[in-house]
Amino acid sequence: MSLELGSLFLQTFVISLSGAVAPGPLMMVAMTRGLRHGPATGLWVTLGHGLLEVALVAAVAFGLAQALHTRVWTATIAGAGGVVLLAMGLTQLRAAWLPHVEAGVSLPAGVQTEGQAWNARRGSVLAGVVATASNPYWYVWWLTVGAALISRAQAAGNGALPVFYAGHLLADGGWLTLVAGLIARGRSVLSERGYRLLLSALAVFLVGFGIFFLQNGVQQILP
Repeated sequence: MSLELGSLFLQTFVISLSGAVAPGPLMMVAMTRGLRHGPATGLWVTLGHGLLEVALVAAVAFGLAQALHTRVWTATIAGAGGVVLLAMGLTQLRAAWLPHVEAGVSLPAGVQTEGQAWNARRGSVLAGVVATASNPYWYVWWLTVGAALISRAQAAGNGALPVFYAGHLLADGGWLTLVAGLIARGRSVLSERGYRLLLSALAVFLVGFGIFFLQNGVQQILP
């Protein structure tokens, strides 16, 4: 890797990490899924997140994303995202206090079957997609900070765009996996009630983000 590409990778990693560590829906989802399904969940949430990002990076790189830089689009995403996050949070909050046979949220015990493990991975990927798509500030970041980094990568020549995205994805994936792993380790010291309380707290954060995004969407369309 040339010095220029190495500099691009490092700059992208640091800038992306500064955004990744900020609390948001994606981090709350990684924590919730990590608590329920273990530390590897962070990787699967990152995969769902990354699938959408590849498409958006391509759109920004080819100048197709300017159509998204409008008040109508921001309001639509904020409103729809708010509803989705509100529904996710309320569903999780309800599930946290149902009997474990119904809710499937009791303290993990034993080894998962292959079917259960597959469902957990698939659910984590989908949760990563939903949490990403429902966040209007994700689009704003890519149309501003992300677009500037993409422009630098394009100016650096062939092969720079994959290096840029590798730096970004490593920052996101590393942080989400760390968060999921740390919270998963806490399961061993939690009582059943403590476990449910923690799930409830994470659900409340999702509800809070949902309300915030809904308010933001309304403000975007008001004169």
